[in-house]
Amino acid sequence: MKANIKVRLGPSNGKNPRPVVLDDQLLTPLSSRLIQNLANAKGSAPLLLAAVPNHAADLSEWHRRRELLIHAGAEVCLIEADENGNLTWSAICAKLHDLQLDSVMVEGGATVIDSILRANTKQPGIIQSAIVTISPNTIGPQGIGYETELPLKGGDGSGLVFDADIQLGPDRVAALRGN
Repeated sequence: MKANIKVRLGPSNGKNPRPVVLDDQLLTPLSSRLIQNLANAKGSAPLLLAAVPNHAADLSEWHRRRELLIHAGAEVCLIEADENGNLTWSAICAKLHDLQLDSVMVEGGATVIDSILRANTKQPGIIQSAIVTISPNTIGPQGIGYETELPLKGGDGSGLVFDADIQLGPDRVAALRGN
């Protein structure tokens, strides 16, 4: 099953969102909807945040993919990675700030969401507000949930404060804000 995120554009005078992809290894396929929409003049140039690989054996293929993505119209920005090659939220936020992107929607699975929640506990203020959808369903045989405790039932492991929630079918949607 392919993920299919659709943006419903508002009035023509509104500002369309800029796709930002955390792609530490530059694995975004040229056939992806982001690249194809750009090629068909239906979307903005995606910003791919990446890190240079730690292993020299990976460099040649990484540079090849980088050139192909740039040629297709993507903007590739190199940022700091941790010792495991993972992008760090402090580096991600710094790059977004440098690019004057001060409001972003993070869409991702539990691993991505949990990583930014953990980063917010270490560096409060990364998240000013959050809307988190919590589904009772798991996706795939290895489906995982959040490890960071959300402030939904008195927990404060995320450094966020509970504002409100609503039940939408089987999903719970919670509004949270920074302390």
